[in-house]
Amino acid sequence: MTWHATVERMRAVLSSEDEAALRTLWTAFCADVRSGAVERPYHLAMLIGEIEAYARAKGGPVALLDHGCGGGMTLMFLAALGYTDVFGVDVGGDRTPQNRWARVALGYEDDRFVIYDGSRLPLADASIDIVFSQQVLEHVAPKVFASYYEEEARVLKEGGLAIHQVPHRLVPYESHLRLWGWHMLPPMLRDPVLKKRGIEWPSHLHLRWPSAHKRMAAAIIGPTADLTATRLLSTMSLDYYDGPIGLRRLAARIFALPLVGGLAARVAASFVMLETRSVRQRA
Repeated sequence: MTWHATVERMRAVLSSEDEAALRTLWTAFCADVRSGAVERPYHLAMLIGEIEAYARAKGGPVALLDHGCGGGMTLMFLAALGYTDVFGVDVGGDRTPQNRWARVALGYEDDRFVIYDGSRLPLADASIDIVFSQQVLEHVAPKVFASYYEEEARVLKEGGLAIHQVPHRLVPYESHLRLWGWHMLPPMLRDPVLKKRGIEWPSHLHLRWPSAHKRMAAAIIGPTADLTATRLLSTMSLDYYDGPIGLRRLAARIFALPLVGGLAARVAASFVMLETRSVRQRA
């Protein structure tokens, strides 16, 4: 089952306003996820692996925060795997369906999905084990870029993890505008050229160099590891990959080669979406 089909099943759960029907749909979905009938999506593989390793080491429940949760699909999938202590925040949208699901399916009385101002997270200090974001940081404005990390550091427990997937300026293909290369140029050169082509640079898109993310995460949260090459070397289904699929399949074949595959992945890691793990350390 592709991720798109999985999302449709979760949307059916969210759209059900009848509590009995919602529970039935959710129970069936959880059973399929845990049995393997619903395939684990490749874009969540690294995150799930990190959560599983952390949970084994902790030996107890793991509190998860999706920092820029969108429709909440990632948290729903994680809850179906058994990680039900979930929180999601975002800067807009109606989260009534997600909170109804959390109340009916997970038994929470308080809202688990909250709209906030993009500045201070509505959570207590040291209350979260793992915070993560997936393709969110490129939409974080410069004025709150540092506070994004500072707030993650505040709510993370000592030894907690911050997992980030970050599109950046070194990725040759810009997936938001579906353009090759132009996003790498300084705005003073980029914007006039794009404007002649009838393209306006989105005000919500703030692509940075990957070093900016790694530097900020390491300075504010703690030791930061680049997991990108590890992701490239992992086996994955490309059924719902939305980039240049031919190029990605060719790269996958190269990464699978003995001896040279690992080197190729390390070189390519600088030019694909960044994935990092930071460990919270307090002075």
